[in-house]
Amino acid sequence: MKKFIITEEEKSQILSLYKSKKLIIEQEVQGGKVVYNNITTSDDKGFNLFTKDERAKTVKPKFYVGSDFFKKTLESYEVVTDKIDSKDTESLRIWNILLGEGGDQIFAANCIYYVQSHDWVEVVELTSKLSKEEEGLPPDTKFFPGSEVSIPKEEKTNKYFEDNQWILNEFAKNDLLTNIINPLVSEKKNREGCIDLIQIESSASRYRNTETAKDLSFLELSQKRNDAVKDFIYEQLKSKGFEKWCKGTEKIVQVTNGSNGDGTSGPNSPAPTPFIIKGQQKMEPASNDESKRDEFGTPHPKLEDYDVYKYSRPTVRVAYKEITPPTDNVKVPQPSMDTKTKYQVIFKGNVGILKVPDNKPKQNIGTSNKKGPRMKIDSKTVSCPVFG
Repeated sequence: MKKFIITEEEKSQILSLYKSKKLIIEQEVQGGKVVYNNITTSDDKGFNLFTKDERAKTVKPKFYVGSDFFKKTLESYEVVTDKIDSKDTESLRIWNILLGEGGDQIFAANCIYYVQSHDWVEVVELTSKLSKEEEGLPPDTKFFPGSEVSIPKEEKTNKYFEDNQWILNEFAKNDLLTNIINPLVSEKKNREGCIDLIQIESSASRYRNTETAKDLSFLELSQKRNDAVKDFIYEQLKSKGFEKWCKGTEKIVQVTNGSNGDGTSGPNSPAPTPFIIKGQQKMEPASNDESKRDEFGTPHPKLEDYDVYKYSRPTVRVAYKEITPPTDNVKVPQPSMDTKTKYQVIFKGNVGILKVPDNKPKQNIGTSNKKGPRMKIDSKTVSCPVFG
């Protein structure tokens, strides 16, 4: 076989061409774990195929529950079992529940058929769409449709506050409106809404507080920023029609300790920047013991490397109830009130002929002009006594 030599520029052009034609699909590895280039869930329009609808007997008989095809599909459950990581005990537990007596066999059959029909699926994960707080409730508890929205850990929120400040800036307000408030308002539509949970996780970096925050401990600064995000979200929700708490009393969870337990995450600042030692709350005096600088890990060389440790991550869960009054001539659809746990399946895999590493530069999300939402929103079923 003859060999030929190409320049790096030519190599880049060839790769770009093959990527555009989807002959090469990028795959990224983070922390030793594969980040799959194709991920979808049971919300995918091609998932819910098996049905109890009587019309299916004539329109698509093989997908009618009770058909020979339905039974045969369930017998092939191992195609899903084989794609669940043996260490993923939660997915295995849910899968056994779905397959067992009294389980959701329609959902299980849809999982099996999806894997059989999509050869790109390499990994299957199963999660409960009913929050853990709902477990153990009486069997006659009524649940209402709801949503849970959050800003994931991989999305930076370090630009919500100016250095040494705890007042939300305009970027923060716009970001919270775009990624937390507006998606919930959009899902609410003309229904009544109630709040089930507001949770805020916050942390400062270990760069020593100065200026207006010089008299605050790290934990106090983290708490003030946490309060600012919580108050803004709560006031916005109330102004948009979420005026009640689902359980009758407010449930606000504020996590302010950070990974270091003192309101901070990450290592101390690099030399020669002043730092304070572990356990010291006041910002003065700065430490002169260089042997303690690495006590939270090796310092990073650049200031921007600490952005990831300054965060204010919200999670909000709400529920909805139809409020359109019925009339004599119009039947108003009622909300689904289910007493069963709802499940979600996540399919992960790679498509394409060749997988190559991702060499694209990473974007600083905190200051980017990235279009579109940077949040995660899931459907939930929520118990709401106030709707009862």
